[in-house]
Amino acid sequence: MPRIKSISTDDLRKELRAQILALAKYDIKIDHLSYQFGILSLYTPFFEIVTELAGEFGVPVRSPLPVSVKYPETFPNSHMNKRGHQIALRFALTHPLKAIGLLKYIRNHEMERKAEKLDELGILYPDLLIDYFWGDPTAANLLYILEHLPKGVSELILHLGTYSRQDNYPGGLDVDYFKNRENELIICTNDYLKECFNYLNIRVVGYSEISNYKNK
Repeated sequence: MPRIKSISTDDLRKELRAQILALAKYDIKIDHLSYQFGILSLYTPFFEIVTELAGEFGVPVRSPLPVSVKYPETFPNSHMNKRGHQIALRFALTHPLKAIGLLKYIRNHEMERKAEKLDELGILYPDLLIDYFWGDPTAANLLYILEHLPKGVSELILHLGTYSRQDNYPGGLDVDYFKNRENELIICTNDYLKECFNYLNIRVVGYSEISNYKNK
């Protein structure tokens, strides 16, 4: 974060396009553009590049609207939201002047504006990003999320995996979340989920089907 404004948007655009083209070279179908930690959606100059590439390649993007921000009364105390605030606070304490300059980009109305921009450009995206499962991967929490899903298309953030460890990890990997990854996998592969989906009239769709269900 301290160096975010020093990153060349031209270089970032070239890098992201190169990654997309690298996948296409190996016949890997790209059905949407996503990003880790939300950095490309929170910082508006970066998100504008994402929207440019989405338009260029004709693919949807991940929603810039977390459900904990859009509906804080229904989805309070989001662990992911808290984690983000902790990171932001540490950054503000160590780089106060830079933090003030970035503050405007993370305000709620700015996230809403990004979604409106996607609508104006005709770029598809899920109506909401469900950030409420991370940090509390329990069956009770998942059921609460499903029972309170707003109408439209929502993307549920998942980090499915096992607790098995290796000697070395790539940089940026949250190894402290490994146990929760396994819990998420167990919960999300349980047969009862199908019954919940049927009972709550929830349909599981992919990014390629967003246009059929968005805002319905």
